[in-house]
Amino acid sequence: MSAVEKATWDQFVSEHLLQTGIFSGLALVAVNGNIVYSYGCLNSLDKEEVSQFLAVFGCSQERATILKLNLGQENLVKTTFRIYHQNHISMYATSAGNQKGITLSRLPQGIFITVFGKPALPHQAICAVEKFSERLRF
Repeated sequence: MSAVEKATWDQFVSEHLLQTGIFSGLALVAVNGNIVYSYGCLNSLDKEEVSQFLAVFGCSQERATILKLNLGQENLVKTTFRIYHQNHISMYATSAGNQKGITLSRLPQGIFITVFGKPALPHQAICAVEKFSERLRF
């Protein structure tokens, strides 16, 4: 990604997602597993975490029901998210007590991941992500 493309992408993300104040982490993972963009608590995704995101939309007969993710905690404890909605282009999951949520959106560019937490409500985050993703799907 060139400096101009990165500046344009950063501005687009800021205007359409970050200004909402809902999200604590964002990432765009290319279909080959490379992290194209990351922000906040998703700045340090490891290969295992990236693989589980890519597998969510894979061709496997068995669908994942749980995702585990380190959200930047110093003690490296992974937060467990239970998937409550999934279709061919999106997935939503929440942690225990709905303290945190995660969305995955399948895009032509790869998979877009967001993390949000209280006080944001899941439907607020999902609506913002769906609007954002629609712009990228053309």
